[in-house]
Amino acid sequence: RPRFLVSRIKAQPPEYSRQLASEYLLGDVELNTLKHSRITLDILSNRPLSAGNLALSSKRKGVFKQVTGELVEANKVRFEWTLLEKADIAVTIRDIRGTKCDAPLQFIQDVKPDLKPEVYINQPNDFVLATPSIKLTVSGNASDDLGLRKVELVKTLFGYRDRSEFLGPELVQPDLPLSQEIDMAKLGVTPGQQVELYLE
Repeated sequence: RPRFLVSRIKAQPPEYSRQLASEYLLGDVELNTLKHSRITLDILSNRPLSAGNLALSSKRKGVFKQVTGELVEANKVRFEWTLLEKADIAVTIRDIRGTKCDAPLQFIQDVKPDLKPEVYINQPNDFVLATPSIKLTVSGNASDDLGLRKVELVKTLFGYRDRSEFLGPELVQPDLPLSQEIDMAKLGVTPGQQVELYLE
């Protein structure tokens, strides 16, 4: 009977994530990657193979997708699919005589969440009383699990359009500490006006 000798996974995250593909032996690491990742599973058997089948299922849907394996060598079969949701996976193989494996190879695929970026201002406080000539220091931090593309400081004065200022990063990076001095006089504020500052 055909047996599972080596099972190797390759996970290629979606292009927008800018993450490199990862390769590992099934069982050493759990299959947990971003939605829309391209998955390749190579199965090496002790016998020449004729076919292979991979079934994705869940308690809610039952079996919702079947993937037919492609024979890439006499005793190696390859499965390729796109990871879209959490699922139980069962793989069966048959040798050239049509003999089926004793038991399917089973594992779980999970979806790694793409978290929303986080940003905060720790200076100044939420509400500050200032004079029109003061220079105000704004500091904080922005972060994202996959990397920041653009962080802007927006200054809003009632009755005028928002003013956005690009703060970084020059290259995509997961964390960006922020420190910016704002000259209130250059904003043209007068006593009684309110200025709203926020990071996005």
